[in-house]
Amino acid sequence: MKLRISLTILTGLMIITSACNKMTDAGLPKNQLTDEVTFAADATAIAAITSTYATISNMNIPPDPFKSIGLRAGLSADELTMFTGYPPSRSGYDDLLKYYQNAVTPANATPWQQTYSFIFNANVAINSLNMATRLTPRVKEQLLGEMKFTRAFMYFYLVNLYGDVPLTLTADYTANQQVGRTPKAQVYQQIIQDLLEAEAVLSDGYVDGTLLATTTERVRPNKWAATALLARAYLYTGDYINAETQANSVIANSTLYSLPALNNAFLKNSTETIWSVQPVGTLTLANAAEGRVFTLPAANGPNPDNPVYLSTQQMAAFKPGDLRGTVGNWVGSVTVAGTTFYYPTKYKIGSVSAATAEYSMMLRLAEQYLIRAEARIMNGKIAEGLADLNALRSRARAASTVDLPNPLPALSTTLSSTEALTAVLEERQAELFTEWGHRWLDLKRTGTVDAVMTVVTPLKVISSSTPNNWNSSYALYPIPQSELDRSPLLNGQQNPGY
Repeated sequence: MKLRISLTILTGLMIITSACNKMTDAGLPKNQLTDEVTFAADATAIAAITSTYATISNMNIPPDPFKSIGLRAGLSADELTMFTGYPPSRSGYDDLLKYYQNAVTPANATPWQQTYSFIFNANVAINSLNMATRLTPRVKEQLLGEMKFTRAFMYFYLVNLYGDVPLTLTADYTANQQVGRTPKAQVYQQIIQDLLEAEAVLSDGYVDGTLLATTTERVRPNKWAATALLARAYLYTGDYINAETQANSVIANSTLYSLPALNNAFLKNSTETIWSVQPVGTLTLANAAEGRVFTLPAANGPNPDNPVYLSTQQMAAFKPGDLRGTVGNWVGSVTVAGTTFYYPTKYKIGSVSAATAEYSMMLRLAEQYLIRAEARIMNGKIAEGLADLNALRSRARAASTVDLPNPLPALSTTLSSTEALTAVLEERQAELFTEWGHRWLDLKRTGTVDAVMTVVTPLKVISSSTPNNWNSSYALYPIPQSELDRSPLLNGQQNPGY
């Protein structure tokens, strides 16, 4: 059964998307998530939670296709370039430009507002589900697991984009207004707790719209999605033993997961998919939004609707013989007026009317290999960690030619731990580019952001008269001024440098 979200459901149950647009905006609307009717029956409860995924999918479609956290983080890092050869005439263009130039201001609030909107609604849902007495027990468990997973996913991005953030676990908006910044370590503790609780109740396989039958659609989080995100959380907190254990659990589940051919990885429901989000549109909006945002038209290349393309730094990150960086695989190109622009083509379908063939990838197996590789190396298992990297390199290796007889060779197991960790970061840059801000977060968590961005940020100038220099404070985005003004405990707690 395909989980296609109907407009009738989304219109009739404006539950998740309309509850609150900011962390502390307004009181909970009546007759919505806390309404007993909503959680008195399986069908309405499922529809309420399902609309969460519709909202995630909807973030990159008209009228504003520039809302993606990954797009902003990719621009902040060294993997994307923003074309500035025309006056900004597109809604959202100026906002993107701030992220690209590492010149974000407290007026640029999108990631904060988006993530706290999801968190608030997850809190409301968890509270309502805990009070629900008429749902099928298995349905109730699955929905609780999905919402705890969602809350953890959103908090992961908040702490990595902003540092210490308010940890709100209640549906009481007045109480939320009184929460100040919570230490990042404590937020991570909650992320891990949510994921462990989600892992314990989510389905082993993938369930359909009833949550009681299995399906081939990988569009609802399951146990393995929680495990995969848990592996990432452990890696980011330096718990390498648990990071290796969790990633190994996912990789070992070969019944569900494997590494398909490179150009099949991002097809809907591929064996690499751990969790994806299904498009909610039709015709030109029937496929993954990333394809529409990144694909450059052959006629004119970068334009106000498609203003970003791969940076020279990202293209240089691909080693000779790496299919991930060759045109026709995960990279495309257009040449306009003698200039060639390269763009991501992990998603092949752009702004054309086509049957749905690609879903937006949220979590995939290759990242688990990278997590396990890094954790193993940190645990002293260098050869095993390098074997994980070589598994990805093997998939990406081009055929031998006379000019390149040894394309993308396997990494030597004699590398030192320092060399092996460098290889991990290089492999992450080649494998995960333009996906959910991985590169930006990697630069920060590994302490290399200053060294890289001191060189890259000055290259992002719009005019020679406007210097554009890196400041270490820019590694964290500023808290939106609107939130500082609204919450007395946040007032005066802006990130340094803003």
